Amino acid sequence: MEALTRTFWRRGASLTLHRERTPEGLILVATESGRCRTFLFTSLNRLIAFQVDMEAFLRRTGWTLGDTSLQPSTPVAAKEKRPRLRLTLVEESEVTA
Repeated sequence: MEALTRTFWRRGASLTLHRERTPEGLILVATESGRCRTFLFTSLNRLIAFQVDMEAFLRRTGWTLGDTSLQPSTPVAAKEKRPRLRLTLVEESEVTA
Protein backbone atom coordinates (compact mmCIF):
# COMPACT_ATOMS: atom_id res chain seq x y z
CA MET A 1 0.00 0.00 0.00
CA GLU A 2 1.41 3.35 -1.04
CA ALA A 3 1.77 5.90 1.76
CA LEU A 4 -0.52 8.83 1.08
CA THR A 5 -1.34 11.97 3.01
CA ARG A 6 -3.63 14.66 1.61
CA THR A 7 -4.62 17.89 3.33
CA PHE A 8 -7.68 19.96 2.44
CA TRP A 9 -8.40 23.54 3.56
CA ARG A 10 -11.60 25.56 4.00
CA ARG A 11 -12.14 28.84 5.88
CA GLY A 12 -9.04 28.40 8.05
CA ALA A 13 -9.84 24.77 8.95
CA SER A 14 -7.80 21.81 7.77
CA LEU A 15 -8.74 18.19 7.15
CA THR A 16 -6.00 15.60 6.64
CA LEU A 17 -6.50 12.13 5.18
CA HIS A 18 -3.93 9.37 5.51
CA ARG A 19 -3.85 5.58 5.24
CA GLU A 20 -2.50 3.06 7.72
CA ARG A 21 -2.14 -0.70 7.81
CA THR A 22 -3.19 -2.27 11.14
CA PRO A 23 -3.60 -5.87 12.36
CA GLU A 24 -7.38 -5.43 11.86
CA GLY A 25 -7.03 -4.23 8.25
CA LEU A 26 -6.52 -0.97 6.38
CA ILE A 27 -7.73 2.30 7.80
CA LEU A 28 -8.29 5.75 6.41
CA VAL A 29 -7.73 8.35 9.12
CA ALA A 30 -9.47 11.71 8.73
CA THR A 31 -8.27 14.43 11.09
CA GLU A 32 -10.15 17.71 11.21
CA SER A 33 -9.13 20.42 13.66
CA GLY A 34 -7.45 17.84 15.92
CA ARG A 35 -10.35 15.35 15.91
CA CYS A 36 -9.55 11.94 14.38
CA ARG A 37 -12.03 9.66 12.74
CA THR A 38 -11.07 6.24 11.35
CA PHE A 39 -12.67 4.13 8.66
CA LEU A 40 -11.72 0.41 8.60
CA PHE A 41 -11.49 -1.56 5.33
CA THR A 42 -10.60 -5.17 4.53
CA SER A 43 -9.70 -4.36 0.92
CA LEU A 44 -7.45 -1.67 -0.54
CA ASN A 45 -9.86 -1.31 -3.47
CA ARG A 46 -12.72 -0.44 -1.10
CA LEU A 47 -10.56 2.06 0.78
CA ILE A 48 -9.56 3.74 -2.49
CA ALA A 49 -13.15 3.95 -3.75
CA PHE A 50 -14.27 5.45 -0.43
CA GLN A 51 -11.40 7.96 -0.42
CA VAL A 52 -12.07 9.04 -4.01
CA ASP A 53 -15.74 9.63 -3.15
CA MET A 54 -14.82 11.48 0.06
CA GLU A 55 -12.37 13.75 -1.75
CA ALA A 56 -14.98 14.54 -4.42
CA PHE A 57 -17.48 15.42 -1.67
CA LEU A 58 -14.92 17.66 0.04
CA ARG A 59 -14.26 19.54 -3.21
CA ARG A 60 -18.00 19.95 -3.87
CA THR A 61 -18.47 21.43 -0.39
CA GLY A 62 -15.75 24.07 -0.71
CA TRP A 63 -12.61 22.29 0.52
CA THR A 64 -9.44 22.79 -1.54
CA LEU A 65 -6.51 20.41 -1.77
CA GLY A 66 -3.35 21.75 -0.16
CA ASP A 67 -0.31 19.75 0.91
CA THR A 68 -0.09 16.19 -0.34
CA SER A 69 2.45 13.41 -0.47
CA LEU A 70 1.66 13.01 -4.20
CA GLN A 71 1.71 15.62 -6.94
CA PRO A 72 -1.01 18.18 -6.06
CA SER A 73 -2.72 17.87 -9.43
CA THR A 74 -2.76 14.06 -9.40
CA PRO A 75 -6.09 12.59 -8.25
CA VAL A 76 -5.92 9.53 -6.00
CA ALA A 77 -7.62 7.37 -8.63
CA ALA A 78 -4.94 8.19 -11.19
CA LYS A 79 -2.19 6.88 -8.89
CA GLU A 80 -4.02 3.66 -7.95
CA LYS A 81 -4.65 0.63 -10.11
CA ARG A 82 -8.21 -0.61 -9.63
CA PRO A 83 -11.32 -1.36 -11.66
CA ARG A 84 -13.34 1.76 -12.39
CA LEU A 85 -16.80 0.81 -11.17
CA ARG A 86 -18.55 4.03 -10.20
CA LEU A 87 -22.08 4.72 -9.07
CA THR A 88 -23.96 7.79 -10.16
CA LEU A 89 -27.08 9.28 -8.67
CA VAL A 90 -29.99 9.90 -10.97
CA GLU A 91 -32.54 12.51 -10.03
CA GLU A 92 -36.11 11.29 -10.20
CA SER A 93 -38.41 13.44 -12.28
CA GLU A 94 -41.90 14.14 -11.01
CA VAL A 95 -44.51 11.88 -12.49
CA THR A 96 -47.87 13.47 -13.10
CA ALA A 97 -50.89 11.24 -13.38
